[in-house]
Amino acid sequence: MPAQPFDKPCGETERIVWWRFRRADGQPWGLAGLWNTWIDRARAEAHESYTMLTINADQHPLMRHMDKPDPKFAYG
Repeated sequence: MPAQPFDKPCGETERIVWWRFRRADGQPWGLAGLWNTWIDRARAEAHESYTMLTINADQHPLMRHMDKPDPKFAYG
């Protein structure tokens, strides 16, 4: 899917800091994703829905810092 910048949360500090990722030249780039157009029949409105497809990036030198869960919450 075509994209301009996208934001990811970096939660390695006490406060989550949002990082913005974009191409250095400011041009759009292509990201893996799925999208669909659906109709809200009650309002007769068309809506675009999409999701970005990602993979685990724990080994990437920068991306491994993104999306870290807050250790104060119990998971699983």
